[in-house]
Parts: sequence; structure tokens; C-alpha cells
Amino acid sequence: MPGVPLGDAVQRELDLLKRMERDLRGMGAVWALVSEVGVVAEGGQSGGQRAVLPLPKSMRERARAIRFARGELVVGVPDQSTKFAIDRWLRSGAERAMGVAEGSRISRVKVVISRER
Repeated sequence: MPGVPLGDAVQRELDLLKRMERDLRGMGAVWALVSEVGVVAEGGQSGGQRAVLPLPKSMRERARAIRFARGELVVGVPDQSTKFAIDRWLRSGAERAMGVAEGSRISRVKVVISRER
């Protein structure tokens, strides 16, 4: 970036990283709340409400929020069987519940196999 002091560019990048970290921490809290407590979600076509059960503890321990960008929360899991189980749980209404949680900007939850811990 010609003509821009290096210090300003570095500060902008640091500010961006801090904002991304804050967003991920906040969305991770929404993930934790819905997965640990469960929620009451709208019933979809039939109307009404229905309970979304909490994610079993064995699954919660194997999954974690790893990235949040543009409304998409990415959750990392260690293997395909955990990914399948969490995908089913999300389709049962948990993903919708996360999207309407107070202060949430989650529009989509993507589960990926990740070796990060």
C-alpha cells in the first residue's frame, strides 16, 4: 500500500483480528448455549413450538466452534460419525434456534472434519 504508513496498515489488521475473535467468541457462546441446554424452536410447517434436545455431552466434547464469517458458523469435529450426528441434530431445529437466538448473527452452521483441538 504505497503512501500508507506501515503502522496504520498493521493497526487495521490488528483491529480486524480482534473483531473476528470477538465474533467467534460470541457465536461460540450461542453454540454452547443451544448445544448444552437445548431450546424451544418454532415447529416449521405445522406451526407451534417443539423442543430441540441438547446435544449429548459425548458429542459436545468432540465439537467446537472454529470460525465465524459472513453469518456462517463453522464447527469442527474429529470424524465422520460425529459430523453425521451433529448434522442430524442441527436439522432437528437447532440450527434455526441458533439463528434466532438473541444477539446471534448466525444464518448457517457448517460442520467440518477438523484435526484442530
